[in-house]
Amino acid sequence: METYPCVQKNFKSVPVRSFWVIRSGFTESIPANKSGLDAEGQRPAGNVIGHATIFGQHFSVWHGGTDFTFLLNHNETSGVTHILASINWLINHRKIPASVTLAQVNFGWEIASTDGKAKDFTVTNYWLHTRRARISASRLAARLPS
Repeated sequence: METYPCVQKNFKSVPVRSFWVIRSGFTESIPANKSGLDAEGQRPAGNVIGHATIFGQHFSVWHGGTDFTFLLNHNETSGVTHILASINWLINHRKIPASVTLAQVNFGWEIASTDGKAKDFTVTNYWLHTRRARISASRLAARLPS
Protein backbone atom coordinates (compact mmCIF):
# COMPACT_ATOMS: atom_id res chain seq x y z
CA MET A 1 0.00 0.00 0.00
CA GLU A 2 1.32 3.43 -0.91
CA THR A 3 -1.20 5.59 0.96
CA TYR A 4 -4.60 5.60 2.64
CA PRO A 5 -6.14 9.09 2.41
CA CYS A 6 -9.26 9.20 4.56
CA VAL A 7 -11.63 11.17 6.74
CA GLN A 8 -12.82 9.86 10.08
CA LYS A 9 -15.03 10.55 13.06
CA ASN A 10 -14.17 9.24 16.50
CA PHE A 11 -16.66 8.03 19.09
CA LYS A 12 -16.16 7.18 22.76
CA SER A 13 -16.77 3.44 22.38
CA VAL A 14 -20.55 3.85 22.18
CA PRO A 15 -22.54 0.59 22.20
CA VAL A 16 -23.71 -0.13 18.65
CA ARG A 17 -27.09 -1.32 19.97
CA SER A 18 -27.75 2.27 21.12
CA PHE A 19 -27.84 3.54 17.49
CA TRP A 20 -30.88 3.77 15.26
CA VAL A 21 -28.88 4.93 12.18
CA ILE A 22 -25.22 4.88 11.16
CA ARG A 23 -24.70 5.61 7.48
CA SER A 24 -22.50 7.67 5.22
CA GLY A 25 -22.69 8.94 1.68
CA PHE A 26 -20.13 9.93 -0.91
CA THR A 27 -19.50 11.23 -4.40
CA GLU A 28 -16.06 10.48 -5.79
CA SER A 29 -13.93 10.40 -8.89
CA ILE A 30 -11.27 7.69 -9.07
CA PRO A 31 -9.16 6.65 -12.07
CA ALA A 32 -10.24 3.53 -13.99
CA ASN A 33 -9.71 0.03 -12.51
CA LYS A 34 -10.62 1.07 -8.99
CA SER A 35 -12.32 -2.16 -7.93
CA GLY A 36 -11.10 -4.06 -4.89
CA LEU A 37 -10.14 -6.94 -7.20
CA ASP A 38 -8.30 -4.89 -9.80
CA ALA A 39 -5.94 -5.87 -12.60
CA GLU A 40 -3.01 -6.03 -10.17
CA GLY A 41 -4.67 -8.69 -8.03
CA GLN A 42 -5.34 -6.50 -5.00
CA ARG A 43 -7.99 -7.86 -2.66
CA PRO A 44 -9.09 -7.47 0.96
CA ALA A 45 -7.12 -9.25 3.67
CA GLY A 46 -8.23 -12.74 4.66
CA ASN A 47 -10.93 -14.89 3.13
CA VAL A 48 -14.56 -14.63 2.06
CA ILE A 49 -16.77 -15.64 5.01
CA GLY A 50 -20.15 -14.96 3.43
CA HIS A 51 -22.28 -12.86 1.12
CA ALA A 52 -24.60 -10.08 2.21
CA THR A 53 -27.38 -8.13 0.53
CA ILE A 54 -27.78 -4.78 2.25
CA PHE A 55 -30.38 -2.30 0.97
CA GLY A 56 -30.35 -4.12 -2.40
CA GLN A 57 -26.54 -4.00 -2.78
CA HIS A 58 -24.62 -7.30 -3.00
CA PHE A 59 -21.35 -7.76 -1.10
CA SER A 60 -18.82 -10.48 -0.47
CA VAL A 61 -17.83 -10.33 3.19
CA TRP A 62 -14.13 -10.84 3.95
CA HIS A 63 -12.43 -11.46 7.29
CA GLY A 64 -8.72 -11.08 7.91
CA GLY A 65 -7.22 -10.67 11.38
CA THR A 66 -9.47 -8.20 13.19
CA ASP A 67 -10.77 -6.58 9.98
CA PHE A 68 -14.03 -7.21 8.15
CA THR A 69 -14.51 -5.90 4.60
CA PHE A 70 -17.81 -5.66 2.72
CA LEU A 71 -16.71 -5.69 -0.92
CA LEU A 72 -19.38 -4.38 -3.28
CA ASN A 73 -19.86 -6.49 -6.42
CA HIS A 74 -19.63 -3.46 -8.73
CA ASN A 75 -18.04 -0.02 -8.87
CA GLU A 76 -19.93 3.16 -8.11
CA THR A 77 -18.95 6.81 -7.96
CA SER A 78 -21.64 7.85 -5.49
CA GLY A 79 -23.77 6.10 -2.96
CA VAL A 80 -24.77 5.45 0.63
CA THR A 81 -22.94 3.09 2.97
CA HIS A 82 -25.31 1.52 5.48
CA ILE A 83 -22.79 0.99 8.26
CA LEU A 84 -25.22 -0.09 10.98
CA ALA A 85 -26.79 -2.68 8.67
CA SER A 86 -23.33 -4.09 7.95
CA ILE A 87 -22.50 -4.30 11.66
CA ASN A 88 -25.85 -5.96 12.30
CA TRP A 89 -25.08 -8.54 9.57
CA LEU A 90 -21.86 -9.40 11.44
CA ILE A 91 -23.76 -9.66 14.75
CA ASN A 92 -26.56 -11.77 13.24
CA HIS A 93 -23.99 -14.14 11.69
CA ARG A 94 -22.12 -14.42 15.01
CA LYS A 95 -18.92 -12.85 13.69
CA ILE A 96 -18.86 -10.16 16.40
CA PRO A 97 -20.64 -9.95 19.77
CA ALA A 98 -23.90 -8.01 20.16
CA SER A 99 -22.12 -5.95 22.85
CA VAL A 100 -19.73 -4.43 20.29
CA THR A 101 -19.00 -0.69 20.58
CA LEU A 102 -18.32 1.99 17.96
CA ALA A 103 -15.01 3.84 18.30
CA GLN A 104 -14.40 5.21 14.78
CA VAL A 105 -15.91 5.55 11.29
CA ASN A 106 -13.53 5.99 8.32
CA PHE A 107 -13.94 6.65 4.62
CA GLY A 108 -11.10 6.55 2.10
CA TRP A 109 -9.11 4.63 -0.47
CA GLU A 110 -6.25 2.23 -0.17
CA ILE A 111 -3.99 3.14 -3.09
CA ALA A 112 -1.62 0.29 -3.86
CA SER A 113 -0.10 1.60 -7.10
CA THR A 114 -0.58 4.13 -9.88
CA ASP A 115 2.18 2.58 -12.02
CA GLY A 116 4.34 5.61 -11.28
CA LYS A 117 1.89 7.98 -12.98
CA ALA A 118 0.13 10.95 -11.40
CA LYS A 119 -3.57 10.19 -10.83
CA ASP A 120 -6.34 12.32 -9.35
CA PHE A 121 -8.53 10.83 -6.61
CA THR A 122 -11.31 13.29 -5.72
CA VAL A 123 -14.14 13.34 -3.19
CA THR A 124 -16.69 16.03 -3.98
CA ASN A 125 -19.16 15.05 -1.26
CA TYR A 126 -18.97 13.07 1.97
CA TRP A 127 -21.37 12.93 4.88
CA LEU A 128 -21.89 10.82 7.98
CA HIS A 129 -25.26 10.55 9.71
CA THR A 130 -25.72 8.93 13.10
CA ARG A 131 -28.79 8.90 15.28
CA ARG A 132 -29.06 7.29 18.67
CA ALA A 133 -32.17 5.30 19.49
CA ARG A 134 -34.63 6.97 21.83
CA ILE A 135 -35.45 4.91 24.88
CA SER A 136 -38.71 5.45 26.72
CA ALA A 137 -38.70 5.68 30.51
CA SER A 138 -40.37 2.26 30.81
CA ARG A 139 -37.81 0.61 28.50
CA LEU A 140 -34.99 2.32 30.41
CA ALA A 141 -36.36 1.05 33.73
CA ALA A 142 -36.59 -2.46 32.27
CA ARG A 143 -32.90 -2.28 31.27
CA LEU A 144 -31.65 -1.13 34.67
CA PRO A 145 -30.54 -3.82 37.13
CA SER A 146 -32.83 -4.24 40.12
